Amino acid sequence: MYSCTCKKCKHQTERLELALGKDIFKPLLNAVEKAFKKLHSKGSYKPEDLATTKEYQNVIKETNTILNFSLKDNDLSEGMLKSLQNDIFLFSGLKTHAQLFEASRQLLTADKTIKSYAQFSNDVKNIPQTHRKYLEAEYDFAVSSVQMADKWDNFSDSDRYYLQYRTANDDKVRITHQPLHNITLPKSDKFWDKFFPPNGWRCRCTALQVLAATNEVSNSKEAYKKGDKATTQINKNGKNKLEIFRFNPGRKKVVFPPNHPYSKVQGANKVAPILKENQRVDRKAIDKEYLDWFGSKVKRGSYLSIIKEDTEIRVSKASAKSVLQHIFDIENKKIIKDIENVIKKSKYLRSAALGEGGTKKSSKNIGKKRGRGVLKYKYYSSNWNGIDVEINMEVMKNGYEQPYTILFKKIEP
Repeated sequence: MYSCTCKKCKHQTERLELALGKDIFKPLLNAVEKAFKKLHSKGSYKPEDLATTKEYQNVIKETNTILNFSLKDNDLSEGMLKSLQNDIFLFSGLKTHAQLFEASRQLLTADKTIKSYAQFSNDVKNIPQTHRKYLEAEYDFAVSSVQMADKWDNFSDSDRYYLQYRTANDDKVRITHQPLHNITLPKSDKFWDKFFPPNGWRCRCTALQVLAATNEVSNSKEAYKKGDKATTQINKNGKNKLEIFRFNPGRKKVVFPPNHPYSKVQGANKVAPILKENQRVDRKAIDKEYLDWFGSKVKRGSYLSIIKEDTEIRVSKASAKSVLQHIFDIENKKIIKDIENVIKKSKYLRSAALGEGGTKKSSKNIGKKRGRGVLKYKYYSSNWNGIDVEINMEVMKNGYEQPYTILFKKIEP
């Protein structure tokens, strides 16, 4: 589905494992294996099973864990963050449904009897690895899509500015994207509704905000034609396989193409309502509950001070809120109650300057960070309830550090 043979894509697995951990896919592959065993024992599959089968829910959970790393180091607004988290969770559910549906079609023999598990296991053995390869491309797209949604959310609506399309402007830029370079149009132009980057798998294009007074506006109709051509590739069935990329992640507040092939799998239309029903608990209420608990332990305007070697780490209610907002899984939000112990036993991993750490930040967000007194980032590894976690710290100009994100690298110990 995401076929590409370029050198960059061939090394995607190595790059992902370097960024997220060598064993990042292991819990997911284990979960899929258990889900397929459960599928065989049930002898059939229907979307409604996603709400009642623990093994299927674990596949969604592990997929969501990996894709949620795309939100790392993005200073998203609360509304945007929640929308993107929900979209990633929905996509994880659709991806899980696609795998289970595909595997379910291998359950029966030609005479409509259930295959032996050995035969079934052999017939579906390539599905998990194929979808793992898909996940690499999906994660790569998610990183770009989140970054661009973040940019869109921070771009000014003032007519003093235009938006300008930029390719990577090197010899690796795909031919169809080259004509889009330097297209300059107002934010309100319909061009951005369909052709705001990323415009394909592995797309490295971006958009910048530029002054209208010093930049010439492009012809909107000509720009639209170029965007149309860049996102057109007719397959053997006569359908445009690139049309799904005609969306704006920032305006739609989504990470993945709304018309992704997973949404076309039989029964996929039932997945979203099932997931919403299965996630009835209001995350905002859960966050409030834990923030109220934290507030009962730390006086208003104060903070929890943790001395680690020669460094003071402060956990204020604001930083606790930031941590909670970045944790999608409700169960994992409980870590805020153990934040002191988790930090105390953490080990230093690395440092990164503003704008580093996996994604490029817009200059406006870097400015916001600097305005709050952030100098750089530090990353620590720790463990909570048998789960490996990474604590992302902001290093402040006054000398102390404060947590702003906790990433859960593994769901299973």
